[in-house]
Amino acid sequence: MRATTYLLITILLMHLITLTNIIIFNGDWNGIVMAINTILFVLAFGLVIPLKHKKVIDD
Repeated sequence: MRATTYLLITILLMHLITLTNIIIFNGDWNGIVMAINTILFVLAFGLVIPLKHKKVIDD
């Protein structure tokens, strides 16, 4: 998959988790949601940077 696909999937997951927290849990789990979103953000860039580096080498 392309790097942008990984980033878009990550953004979608982050928004769905936040929306679920607001609608279902009335914002009670803000700390857990923030931790999950931070982990997803770091993992997404951990996947994207090697893909970008590989693309530069292949070109």
